[in-house]
Amino acid sequence: MYRLVFFFMMVFYLSMNAYALTGSGESETVALETVSPTLDSVSAVTERSLSATFSEPMLAPEVADPDKYAVSGLGAGTLFSSPVSVSGGPVSVTLEWVLGEMRNGVSLYLTASGVQDALGNPINPAANSAVCNGLGVAPVFSELTVLPTKAAAGDTVTISLNASETLQADPEVTVNGHPATSIYIKTGGYIFEYEVQEDDLLGLAVIEVSGADLAGNLGTLSDNDALEITQDVEGLPLPGWPWAAALLLAMGMLFLARRRFIVEAPSQALCNAARMPRLRWFKTLVLLYVVHALGPVDLCGGHSTLRRSCSGDDTPSPMSTRLHR
Repeated sequence: MYRLVFFFMMVFYLSMNAYALTGSGESETVALETVSPTLDSVSAVTERSLSATFSEPMLAPEVADPDKYAVSGLGAGTLFSSPVSVSGGPVSVTLEWVLGEMRNGVSLYLTASGVQDALGNPINPAANSAVCNGLGVAPVFSELTVLPTKAAAGDTVTISLNASETLQADPEVTVNGHPATSIYIKTGGYIFEYEVQEDDLLGLAVIEVSGADLAGNLGTLSDNDALEITQDVEGLPLPGWPWAAALLLAMGMLFLARRRFIVEAPSQALCNAARMPRLRWFKTLVLLYVVHALGPVDLCGGHSTLRRSCSGDDTPSPMSTRLHR
């Protein structure tokens, strides 16, 4: 009984001396961050990789998921829409492709979707894309050869060349500004034909090659030492024709007058032909041919046979014979 009374008395005493602890100022309030992140920039690193930067640290592993990114635009060239891998973070990431390439100098767009910042705020859908110029590699043309290496107007030459990658279409090949014709596509290269034109200037020709790869990157090649345009020369040169005509005429007339020729020596026959009345009209032409072919000859003094014949001695030698009909 006394114990119960004592317990109540203690409770009453403590409650009379109790007081509350209160602060003298307001407690600090922490605001919850709800600002959505943005994709601030993108730039081309190689023809198959991009670097993207966000406005703040992003939450993993979503930021490294290739399916969260997509490229578009002509500058994307032949790249697939999504990259093969994404590395880096949490603010900047690198996106890489294995196949294809961008189109150099042409705009492409990168879009990020389904990613969040470190506090879980989703990316702002109105600012989740960035643009940059693509970085592409132009095709390289090499091993240009021309056969034959010298040609004149009307001649046809064959032009062969190789390309470093597959092209959208056959390359364009011109010679001195005139187009060549594609005739065959070989592995890694092309073969063209070109007919030399009348207005092609003599000397080394200028050969120009241009073509675009599958991404649209344009490659060119210029050559000015593989083909030489030469002068077209047909038949004998002009100075040789008079002497050839004289020779043919002399042979024909000598054949017609064969019964009166003494076949002792060519010089004797020519002198006899010169003395015949029926052959006087071409005597000068024959003698001119002899001088041209044999050089200056003293027909009546420098050669014993001619001297004898021109002196009037027509007696045939024992070795001579007379042709009969």
